[in-house]
Amino acid sequence: MLLLLAVFVFGLSGCQEKYPESTETEQNERKVRARQVLGNDSLELRISNDNYSIIYTVAEYNDDLYSTFTVYSSSDSVNSLFEIDYFIDFEEEHWVLKQADSVSQKATDLQINTTSQVISEIIMMLEEGINYTYKDISDNKKYNVANSIFYTRSVLLASQREDCACLPVPLFITSKSVFYCQEDIFYEVDNLIATIDTIVAQGTPLDSATTNLYAFLESTQETTIRYDDYNSFYISKVDFQGMIEAL
Repeated sequence: MLLLLAVFVFGLSGCQEKYPESTETEQNERKVRARQVLGNDSLELRISNDNYSIIYTVAEYNDDLYSTFTVYSSSDSVNSLFEIDYFIDFEEEHWVLKQADSVSQKATDLQINTTSQVISEIIMMLEEGINYTYKDISDNKKYNVANSIFYTRSVLLASQREDCACLPVPLFITSKSVFYCQEDIFYEVDNLIATIDTIVAQGTPLDSATTNLYAFLESTQETTIRYDDYNSFYISKVDFQGMIEAL
């Protein structure tokens, strides 16, 4: 598995780097408007289009993080369509290990109370908005505030899956990445094949798990593979969940 870890690290860092620094922008072609204000310990992000408006606020007090993601119809700015509240106590023992369950539960609640069509459009708005407005957090001392949106983003994405499942990425558990569900990361099959071919060309022998993965990649008709499916060649999803619960 270590042979392919570099692929995973590159994939996650690529996700983080797609948010260039900006304070206000308007994308006229797609009619998505976004504005953010980032303080030392708080953030307000507003995103809107012709159908919906999103207000996301987050603040860090001492060792607690509070955030609220509220969605309104453009025709009613008083009564929200739905709201996602998120709270983290960074002093709580093993708080990192508890976030995936929290994401899954909130996703289940959202799925019950909101239509998939609405959630899908909100996801597109969020992705578009933060692409152009989210601060580069590499030099931001308030790392937790800047990266808090990834929890809410994961709730939205998980609600689009029937079981609302969410396995955390290993790098989040080791504090080397922002939060992602494994189910939301996809790799290009051709890129993985090329990576393994390079390893073989360098004379490094493949372990049995990577050999099985390579055989699967060579035979599949799909162009991408989801990260949890990729990772299951090295550790089953049940065993990975059990490992988290045992920590």
